[in-house]
Amino acid sequence: ARAAGAVVALAVAATVLPAGAVAARGGSRCDWPMYGHDAGHSFAASAGCSSLSPVGAATMVPSWLLPTPEPVTASPTVVDGTAYVGDWAGTFYAVPTAPPPLGAAVAPRWTFTVDDTDGVAFGRITSTAAGVRVGGRRVVLFGGGATLYVLDAATGHRLASACLDPRADPALRCRTSVAQV
Repeated sequence: ARAAGAVVALAVAATVLPAGAVAARGGSRCDWPMYGHDAGHSFAASAGCSSLSPVGAATMVPSWLLPTPEPVTASPTVVDGTAYVGDWAGTFYAVPTAPPPLGAAVAPRWTFTVDDTDGVAFGRITSTAAGVRVGGRRVVLFGGGATLYVLDAATGHRLASACLDPRADPALRCRTSVAQV
């Protein structure tokens, strides 16, 4: 039950876009790159990007599930056919939104483990990521513990991170085994 609850956000993301919508529209018009869809938090998909309707909502079923070891409470970000979301344990996932072949399990394109080991009350990753282009490169930004991470969206490699912990004592701030970039 815990694993099923942890994947609901990912499964819903996979049902929002009709098959081929991202590819047919170049991966930008139908993206959901941040919380609330856009900077104005419209929560509105562009016309033609969703087949959801009040009539069909009752018959919706997940296209796929990805069991995670801890709950997923943030909304997924969907960009270029990939859903990005993290779990409470501190694992950040990049998962293809297209359903896998019949009988096959969905597998993440990549995962990233948050190295900020500060104790947090509500899990290591509880915020929604943002997918943006910086200098022509697609990046994903998200908070893990008290650290802001910037990852290459294609590979999951860390491009930068910054400790945002306001405590004055450096021994208490953003404890990590890896040097901050």
